[in-house]
Amino acid sequence: FRSDEPSNRIDMAGHTVRQIILDADTGSGGGWELLDSLSTNAKGDIIINQGSFYSNGFLIRADGFIVSNGHVGDIIIDSSEIFVHVPGSRAFNFSDADSVSALGTTVNLLNEGGPRFNGGPFHYNKVVFKGNALLGLANSASLPGECRIDTLIFNAGNYFYPLWQSYDIRIVDTLIINGSDCGHYTHFKGGSSELNIQKPHQFNYIIFEGLKNIGANATLNNCVVVDSATGWNFANDPTPKTLYRVGGSGDWHDGDHWSDTSGGAPTGCVPTLLDDVHFDEHSFDTAAIDIDINKYAYCRDLICDSLPYGADVNLNQNSRMHIYGSLYLKPDFVFRAFNNIYINFMSDSTDEQIDF
Repeated sequence: FRSDEPSNRIDMAGHTVRQIILDADTGSGGGWELLDSLSTNAKGDIIINQGSFYSNGFLIRADGFIVSNGHVGDIIIDSSEIFVHVPGSRAFNFSDADSVSALGTTVNLLNEGGPRFNGGPFHYNKVVFKGNALLGLANSASLPGECRIDTLIFNAGNYFYPLWQSYDIRIVDTLIINGSDCGHYTHFKGGSSELNIQKPHQFNYIIFEGLKNIGANATLNNCVVVDSATGWNFANDPTPKTLYRVGGSGDWHDGDHWSDTSGGAPTGCVPTLLDDVHFDEHSFDTAAIDIDINKYAYCRDLICDSLPYGADVNLNQNSRMHIYGSLYLKPDFVFRAFNNIYINFMSDSTDEQIDF
């Protein structure tokens, strides 16, 4: 769409297209108003290069929703439900927008592999992540300002990582983490930005790595601190555990594969950086096992007591293995890494050992 006229209309009548680009003809851009929902098919973005865009509350669905550098115009997406599917910085990038109004809008980021919400210094009603939650700027990290989100929602067991360099993230009303328990720890990873939670909250089962809260009182239960995390009220700390792998093949993060005794009943809890993990003859059923790690995984010591069969631990895309103690392997215990995925040894102690 190329126009300098301010009163263009788009009525797709339920059709989808490969990609949508709004741009100027010769000037700074026109204006486009939706009369129906707007959707692209697989791998198709909606890109606003120049001009104003008015959603009129209609549904918007795309691989990515992007505003280009140097944009001039108003983007009004009030009361719209927006769904984006792609991972990375293409998911939702409004950091270069001239002006944005998102009253009553919900932005849903559906990809579980780390889509990025680049909201810019604007105010959003609700942002919902299905998987890992990355918030930050794609390329314009020098812009000053603060992104305000009334309600931020994501699922426990993923990581929450603000990427802004000179931005702060203000949660005006509510930060909701669905499903927090000892089998679904959430990783809060900090950067140079700060989180400003405006109202008192209580959180459970979070691993903190340097994220600061400069807002209201936030009380934490059964939370673990990896690196300095100020502005949080730590009510009680989890007790270090010794966990044994049980039940053969499966996901590292499945609490039904970890027991507090060798060959015992599952606890429903997954290891944290405080916990020692053991593999022995009761870890297997009747054959070699495959263990998948698809997120950030933690333990203190990892110990292979005995291995009657082989064990492959697959470090898949978007995963990391963090070992905060010693590592004792057997010849048939093999880590298999996807591309540049690696094992991190994180201890401050001088007494740790590694036996491959």
